[in-house]
Amino acid sequence: MSAGFVGRRVELALLDSVCSKANADNRPAAALISGVPGSGKSRLLAELRSRRRATHVLGVVGYESAFQVPLGAAANLLRGLGKVSDAGEMLREFLFGPHPVDDRSLEPLRLFEAARRALLGLEGSILLVADDLQWVDDLSLALCSYLIRSAAEEEIPFAVIAATRPTSRGLAFQDSLIKDLGEERVSTIDLGPLEPDEGVQLIRQLGPQLSAQRVAELWTRSKGSPFWLGFLARSGEEHDLGGYIATSQRGLGRDAARILALLSVATRPMEAPELEALLEWDHARTEDAIADLERSGLAVVHGVAVGLSHDLIRASAMGQLSAPSRRELHALLATFLERHAA
Repeated sequence: MSAGFVGRRVELALLDSVCSKANADNRPAAALISGVPGSGKSRLLAELRSRRRATHVLGVVGYESAFQVPLGAAANLLRGLGKVSDAGEMLREFLFGPHPVDDRSLEPLRLFEAARRALLGLEGSILLVADDLQWVDDLSLALCSYLIRSAAEEEIPFAVIAATRPTSRGLAFQDSLIKDLGEERVSTIDLGPLEPDEGVQLIRQLGPQLSAQRVAELWTRSKGSPFWLGFLARSGEEHDLGGYIATSQRGLGRDAARILALLSVATRPMEAPELEALLEWDHARTEDAIADLERSGLAVVHGVAVGLSHDLIRASAMGQLSAPSRRELHALLATFLERHAA
């Protein structure tokens, strides 16, 4: 059963105001949504797209599997701009023409300029929605920035709404937006948990047969995370949760799995230098393992510290550790703390 959109009234109002500001001023305005995995970023973007009646809606979506593919995230954006009559002809020729470019070093610039001309050929309001920014490849990000600067120079109504996990990539894009548009034209949203009444409403939609006691229990366990609320309301079984986490762990490398187990036992975020000292790893090995764990969505990085995305992940990961493994990790932590206390 699919659920109707629940909550996020304040966030939707802010995003709507950003779009209205771009249209009223005939200048770009932007908003960046940041949230941990499962906080409902993609669902919020979808709801905005369904409510806003922009003349043109363009999309950029990042995928982990295509992160190394230049312009992979911008494929839909380029196809959309290529359909612009007259102005999109240059872009279509560049993308689909039979003749290769003589100087390959100029290809990105020529492509960007062709996309710019197509963008300027659009009439009416324009909304660019970028999702999963943490997986958007470098060239697609550069194209987005190029189009944003072009829209600012030409004074066209161009609203940019992007969503990302709390990563350095998202912060870099935010800095780029502020540099191009000015701080007053860039809004940010840190997407937290749903409010209690909103969470209960979502659970009721997904599990109308659940008792009031069960609803309260699911709210407490989920801590207001839309993803975990939905998962628990739909499944309701402990083995389903364990199976989901186990599936997520299968793609982890050995080092990332080691950090996942350690964070589960420690029950708190840990800084990279702390992990290096505790595990006796070098900096590069630690950073690679953290990046692997972060990519899985099981952990998030805040500054130099890495922590698990949700307590349910910790509880499930702990349940999959054998008793000897738990004892070994507890002993490792105890020895480390004693050594540093001394």
